[in-house]
Amino acid sequence: MVLGSLGALALLAALAVGGAAYRLKQGPLSFDSFAERVSSALEQQFGNGYDVDVQHAQLEWGDTPLLAVSGVTIRDAKGNLVVAAPQAEIGFDVTSLAFGRLVPRHIDFVGLAVALTIDPDGSVSISATGSDAPEAAGPVQPTDTSFGPASLLDALSDQMGPLGVLERGGVRDGRLRINDRRRGLTLVYDRLALSYAKGAGSESRLSLAANGPSGPWSAAIAFAGRKGGERTIGLDTDNLAVSDLLGIAEPGTIPVTTDMPIDARLRLTLGPDNAVTNADGRITGGQAMVLFDDPDAEPLFVDQIKGDIGWDSGRHALAVRHFDVSAGDTRFEISGSVTPPTAAGDFWQVNLTSQHGTLAGEGPKDKPVPIDQAVLQGRIPIGLGGLIVDRFAVSGPGVGLQMSGTVGRADGFEGLKLDVATTTRMSVRSVLAFWPSFIVPDVRSYMVQSLQDGAVQAFRYTTSMSPAVLADALAKRPVPAEAVALETTVTGGVMRPAPGLPLLSEVEAVGKVTGRTVVVDVRRALAAGGAGQPIVLSNGRYEVADTSQHPANAKVSFDASGTAEAAMAVARSEALKPYVPPISDQAIVKGHVDLSAKVSFPLQPQLGPNDVVVQLQGGATGFSAENIFGKERLDNGTLALTNDRSGLLLKGDGKIGGSPASFELRQPTGAPLAEALVSVTLDDAARARRGIKLPQVVGPVEAKISVKDIGGPKPTPRVDLDLTRANIIDLLPGWVKTPGKAAKASFRLDTDAEGSTLDEFTLDGGGPVSAKGQLRIGADGSIAAARLSSLRLSAGDDMRVDLERQGASSRVTLRGSSVDARPVLKALMSPGASPMASPGDFDLDLKVNAIQGLNGETITGVDGRMGIRAGEFRDFRLSGRFAGAPVSGQLARDESGRLGIVVESANAGAFFRFFDIYRRMQGGAMLVQITGAAPVMSGTLVVNHFVLQNEPALARSAAPNQQNNVAFTKLKSGFTVGGGRLAIRDATMWGQSVGGTLEGYMDFRVDKADFSGTFVPAYGLNNIFNQVPIVGPILGGGQHEGLFAVNFRISGKASQPTVAINPLSAVAPGFLRKFFGVIGPSAGTGSTPAPPAPTPER
Repeated sequence: MVLGSLGALALLAALAVGGAAYRLKQGPLSFDSFAERVSSALEQQFGNGYDVDVQHAQLEWGDTPLLAVSGVTIRDAKGNLVVAAPQAEIGFDVTSLAFGRLVPRHIDFVGLAVALTIDPDGSVSISATGSDAPEAAGPVQPTDTSFGPASLLDALSDQMGPLGVLERGGVRDGRLRINDRRRGLTLVYDRLALSYAKGAGSESRLSLAANGPSGPWSAAIAFAGRKGGERTIGLDTDNLAVSDLLGIAEPGTIPVTTDMPIDARLRLTLGPDNAVTNADGRITGGQAMVLFDDPDAEPLFVDQIKGDIGWDSGRHALAVRHFDVSAGDTRFEISGSVTPPTAAGDFWQVNLTSQHGTLAGEGPKDKPVPIDQAVLQGRIPIGLGGLIVDRFAVSGPGVGLQMSGTVGRADGFEGLKLDVATTTRMSVRSVLAFWPSFIVPDVRSYMVQSLQDGAVQAFRYTTSMSPAVLADALAKRPVPAEAVALETTVTGGVMRPAPGLPLLSEVEAVGKVTGRTVVVDVRRALAAGGAGQPIVLSNGRYEVADTSQHPANAKVSFDASGTAEAAMAVARSEALKPYVPPISDQAIVKGHVDLSAKVSFPLQPQLGPNDVVVQLQGGATGFSAENIFGKERLDNGTLALTNDRSGLLLKGDGKIGGSPASFELRQPTGAPLAEALVSVTLDDAARARRGIKLPQVVGPVEAKISVKDIGGPKPTPRVDLDLTRANIIDLLPGWVKTPGKAAKASFRLDTDAEGSTLDEFTLDGGGPVSAKGQLRIGADGSIAAARLSSLRLSAGDDMRVDLERQGASSRVTLRGSSVDARPVLKALMSPGASPMASPGDFDLDLKVNAIQGLNGETITGVDGRMGIRAGEFRDFRLSGRFAGAPVSGQLARDESGRLGIVVESANAGAFFRFFDIYRRMQGGAMLVQITGAAPVMSGTLVVNHFVLQNEPALARSAAPNQQNNVAFTKLKSGFTVGGGRLAIRDATMWGQSVGGTLEGYMDFRVDKADFSGTFVPAYGLNNIFNQVPIVGPILGGGQHEGLFAVNFRISGKASQPTVAINPLSAVAPGFLRKFFGVIGPSAGTGSTPAPPAPTPER
């Protein structure tokens, strides 16, 4: 009966199950009312106060019946959200379903998406897709030993826990996003898969895999045993990036990130008392780059890490058999132990040692630093929230360093606390190699770049920063002064303070740094100069009074002393060019320099000349230099240098090219180029030494040379000349200036290999003399060309002159409306040798409306051309008018065929007065012919029908009614001219009332005249006797004399001659008349001075 009843029940159950299965095969069976029952069933199975909420449920059939639910949330007894999933699949025990009971056997959450946010204060909030608001829970600092493998095993193996009733469970196709607002990082894990499965007996396995920022990785934990008995746990990871683990670390605990992939194998055995009885593990890390939280810190490149750990049961500690680190030249083999905490508030005890390691040098040129021994003794709180370094010591050849400190939260302190000090004398590069790149990275970076060698006698660095202060430090915000303290002493240092500056050696310095100040006192240093001659630096100081300013201001001061050669080498440094006078690379200097400098500048990445304030005070003595003032040499110089906010000023004096000189160089602040002023006195010898060929200038000339744009591509000097003390004769034709009379000139000088160009040339000769234009000076120092847009020798001048010279040849083109030729003509007739007397090969092209000559005569409409080669005329043409009478000239040949010139004028008197040859002739038709070659030319003069007016020499010879105006029929004379001398030979002239002869010379070079001649009264009648053969020459003298004639003589100065007449010669026969010639001006009784020549107008 009973059996029958049981069979009937079994049959009914089977039918029910079969019917349910058949129904579910047709499609899901949905009923929301069942969701509440599912929630209750899960809560009952989870127990321990878990609250489960299911929004919707439906039954499906796969291999087994499945309950598909949506909107699943699970909270613990405290109300904390544990799981929030959009979907889940729950498998139930089939047998229990037949009796109407829901017994879950596995749960799979599908598409679980979780956003985990870590706020700056460390609080964590979790939100799931579909949740209205995240719920937060602040960070918890463990206070007991629950953090350990035993607690993890309890959670996984507890039959009353949420996993104890499940055969398997997990997450499929999940997504986890961690927003770490502490670091400004977001970590996303896609394709998240989590599985939990029970094996045979007490074995379970938890597996986790995801695709993170560093690629796919996986981890698995296998455990066996039950609480109260021996249990084992195994951990395996493949390609697990360290950064994925560090991303969830507590803020400030580990201020680094790295993409190093980790492969680990770890096996632990726990006894019934949960104590570790055995451990064995291997860990391997591949190539990676370690980045520090400070963006200015340099990354650390690691090649590989390998570790092997075990368990020391006697010491109850994790034994580090070896832990090898390889990063370039850095190699350490670490061994030691890590002792777990045994009671609440206890620490993980760390004791590690490395023997015979090496630390990579700071730079590629630095050798590795050998380490005999490195010891680390430290403690880590239970929650891994920090690290206490009780002792870190390093020793080796020339190496001694120790450190203590705290990182993170530990032992009642939170933040960063370090105390680092050397224990022996170390090289600066070794100290830098030990200086972590994330500690004061800006100071460290400067030291690495600038310090090349030297010895650190003492070094100590201490810091104590709260989390807020540490955050300020990492963000480059000001920190309190007491937060940082650094003291160091360096001797024998070698450093380059900044790129482009000279190398400093034998540096002796003491530095002190706080959180707000920096002071480095440099007692002594040598700056590399030229030819092994250094500049000695002393009393140096680098100071930043307040680093909290933005930007902070740095001040540098020092004294410098050394040779001028060394100072020049330092001044040529690339970095100093904006702050020192521009100096030619060819400059060669000698002397001694003493200088005091003060420099201030803001601490910012880019500095311009306007950002740097340089104050210099000093000078040089016994200074000499070549190739600074062009080709001139400076000797016996004394310099004074000042540089302040207004700019640079360099003043000095000495001898430039052997001439006394003073000079001044200025460069205003902010100006890219400098300007200089040189004052020098150039006497005749100084000008000769410089190859300046100006014989027309005698005496000292004061020159002021100003040069702007020094340091530019082509600075151009401006020259001002004071000619007051000089004597000038015919520098311009006819210009004569005596010493003391003011005159000046100025021009812009442009020099090249072939000579110099005087642009913007102006001359103010005092009075009417002036000129403007351009001059070209050849390599030999003579004028090679001139372009004078304006030239005035007299008040009425209006002319332009172009001059070109090639070798001994000159070409002059003159154009103008009016020219006063009197200064030129006076110069030609004045005593002394004129530079115009021997022009060499010469071409003149002349077109002027009017030329004013001497004695009030003017020639108008002048159009002329003249060419002289080897002293002979090769071209000549002249046209113009004298007082209505034409004057003309051309080339012609004489009777012997020689080439010469012929000048004709219908007013010979005007022609002679124009040139101041003779003033008393009126009218006359003139023909002058000149042949031959310079220096002496010969010619003939013929004048017909002219009158001599008021000639004193004719007063006694002419008829009474013709004494003031004596008419002549003809004048004929031969002459030679050249070399400043005019010689007249066989000159005769005659008319009806008087006639005469003349011969002699005028030498303008020595201002001397000596002429003798004969006046023949009643020439028409008196000369008849001379025509009688035999008797005529005896009684009448020469062909053009007469029976009665008077000898006369003109002698003395050419500028003021004296006329002497011998009346006794009138009664002497012709052949005896020569014996009655005048012996001197005082001879005879008829001596009459000629009218004085007018005073020359210069």
